[in-house]
Amino acid sequence: MLPVTYLNIYIFGILGFVGATFFGTYMFYEGMESTSFLVSTGHGTTTYFLNKNQYDLYFQGFIYCATFSLAGVLLLTVVAIPSKEVLQQRATMAAPRPMAAPQPMAAPQPMAAPQPMAAPQPMAQPVKETVVEEMEDDFDDFDDMHGSEKADDAGDTDVIFGTGRVTEESTVEFIHNHPDSAIKFLYRKNLDGKPLQPSEDEIYQGWQKRGLSRGRVRDYVLQVMEWDSLPEQPLMDTWSQLRDQIFELTH
Repeated sequence: MLPVTYLNIYIFGILGFVGATFFGTYMFYEGMESTSFLVSTGHGTTTYFLNKNQYDLYFQGFIYCATFSLAGVLLLTVVAIPSKEVLQQRATMAAPRPMAAPQPMAAPQPMAAPQPMAAPQPMAQPVKETVVEEMEDDFDDFDDMHGSEKADDAGDTDVIFGTGRVTEESTVEFIHNHPDSAIKFLYRKNLDGKPLQPSEDEIYQGWQKRGLSRGRVRDYVLQVMEWDSLPEQPLMDTWSQLRDQIFELTH
């Protein structure tokens, strides 16, 4: 069963209209036949009418129904015939796809001799950011003005979900897991360059009061990307490069 759509309803309506006009044409033609008869004479045939007025009404109805029947058939044809784009799409879908040539099987490679297991390497220590004694840019000045308020050391140190003091390790984990939020926290802007919403700015201020430093975030981003300074480019590009670099370093 076809799904009910406006096109289907429209086509069914036209079909009903054409069927009704065909039926009316037949009925009016029968009425014309019942109100007249033909008489053959020596010079041809002569039509006689039993009721001329009624015959004229039947004749007019026959003309109207025949005209509307033809118009309905033409309209139905225009609607039912698919467009050139649809025909091309159907031809493309129906065309058989060429079968891919079978690939030769690769020759089996000899197994390499087992190598002795290397001694376990000690786990790398997390990167320690150097604390800049003299803060020379706007990011560190902002930390001096708004980050002096100490937070309670109790609670989880996670930047987003924690409530305790943010540590260096949790800062690195925050940048690894949420580079987009790290860039927005660093620049105080959205990735499209627009200012932050007041609700977002309040969240970032809360992180900073708990110990998340824009200077540390800035220094770690520079160290990971091996940049001398933050590039002057759209924030979306900076975030994309940082995300890809972190993915390469951690996988």
